[in-house]
Amino acid sequence: MKSNGEVLFLVIGVVLFSILFAGSLVLSNGVQNSSGAEELAQQFISDENVTEVTAGQILTFLENGFLYVGIVSLICAVIGVISIVLIKKSGNPGAAGKLLISTAILSTILTLFVGVLACCAYLIAGIKANGRNKSLKASA
Repeated sequence: MKSNGEVLFLVIGVVLFSILFAGSLVLSNGVQNSSGAEELAQQFISDENVTEVTAGQILTFLENGFLYVGIVSLICAVIGVISIVLIKKSGNPGAAGKLLISTAILSTILTLFVGVLACCAYLIAGIKANGRNKSLKASA
């Protein structure tokens, strides 16, 4: 049976997670190497009368946050590629469907809803793969 729909949604999800990964790395580097970001953080501290936090701590928090989202999105992109291989090569859409649905739910939460579009693509592909797996079992 053809699995073009699942693979299409998987490719869309992998591309979106890859874009999120690249964007996170660019933003992390931008925060790290920017004097404008330090001035902006200092201005925020003075405008809000914050005394417990320094500008360096705010920039470190932002940099680590962007790196975290980047790492999670990279892992999700790799899981998407593994799912494509499971669907196309091994002919096991059930395992790929379960993997995709769990990845979609977890990555939505772990990326703090930033990767919600890619997660929707994974969820649709996972549901389609599970539905195809059930129809294969029913016809056998």
